[in-house]
Amino acid sequence: MPAASEAIEPIGQPQPCWLARTPARRLGDPADIAAAAVWLASEDARFVHGTTLDVDGGALHTYAA
Repeated sequence: MPAASEAIEPIGQPQPCWLARTPARRLGDPADIAAAAVWLASEDARFVHGTTLDVDGGALHTYAA
């Protein structure tokens, strides 16, 4: 399995094989991270404690399997 940095072409385009194995079928963007941060800071996340929130389009789950 290549490291995430190896899955990105020098021009910033993801390799098709990486996107095909990622459930979201796209790279994340800053808005994805911002949405997670806003949710964590909201009352909706008031019962979330001591966990890791992976904002990766499902890539970690796919590659860990």
